[in-house]
Amino acid sequence: MDNGGVCLNCGATLHGPWCSRCGQKADHSRSIRHLAVELGETLTHADSRLWHTLRGLLFAPGRLTREFLDGRRAGQIPPLRLFLVTLFVLFGTNALFSHAPHFAEMAPQDRAAAGKVIGQIAFPHAPWLSAWFRGRLMLALDRPEGVVEAMREWIERITLLMPPIYALLLRVLFIRRPFSLFDHAVFALHSLSFACIVFTAMVLTSGLLSGVASPLLLLCLPVQTFRHLRGAYGIGTGSTLLRMVPLVIGLAAAALMLSFLLALLSLEFGTHEEAPASQIKIIQND
Repeated sequence: MDNGGVCLNCGATLHGPWCSRCGQKADHSRSIRHLAVELGETLTHADSRLWHTLRGLLFAPGRLTREFLDGRRAGQIPPLRLFLVTLFVLFGTNALFSHAPHFAEMAPQDRAAAGKVIGQIAFPHAPWLSAWFRGRLMLALDRPEGVVEAMREWIERITLLMPPIYALLLRVLFIRRPFSLFDHAVFALHSLSFACIVFTAMVLTSGLLSGVASPLLLLCLPVQTFRHLRGAYGIGTGSTLLRMVPLVIGLAAAALMLSFLLALLSLEFGTHEEAPASQIKIIQND
């Protein structure tokens, strides 16, 4: 497109394919071919770091983390950006390929039975907590869709708590080693990015593989963690195994606590309607 030798962005006189004042490209083509060329350039040049990072994450995770910590970062995607991208792909894939649960209306006898079970929930030293749980669970029987929707909204925010928890666990496990919290945070982000890739693969293959074969992909996680720890921290096989056991236990405990927090938030924000009088009667007559 002819622009008369003037930059359309700042008005400076052009003396080449780029503006010397603002840096904008002189070519302002509005053709479909131009968009296709830009797409090709994006995939082959701008995203070359993505393929390099993914290749290292899958086949040499320890070296990938070690290179970043040693300052060789030009060919990598920053760990935090990598984690956010893989997390976005995971949630997006799950939203596209997973089916929304269907909740049928409960029969009166089933509701009464559920009410009796809920009515038995009691925290001896926290009666207010008992009342809160009973009320929210009874409301959840009427509004299961609201609870599920609130869970989908909060799970992304809850997941963002995993990197700092992971890094703090590593800090404790390597307390006698000369590694900073930043080092552990980079390791955690790389490790969790790989986990997101595995979970995404599970979602994509759940419809192709049997119900047993798809969860087998989870076996990749401990294998990658072992290779990652050994390569990134430069420790031996025995030292790696000794740290893997408490690390896995700590991560499982953290995931359990975050799941409980997610359940609380889902009940709190997914049930806003007042309980019918019949349900309140069931809650009180426990």
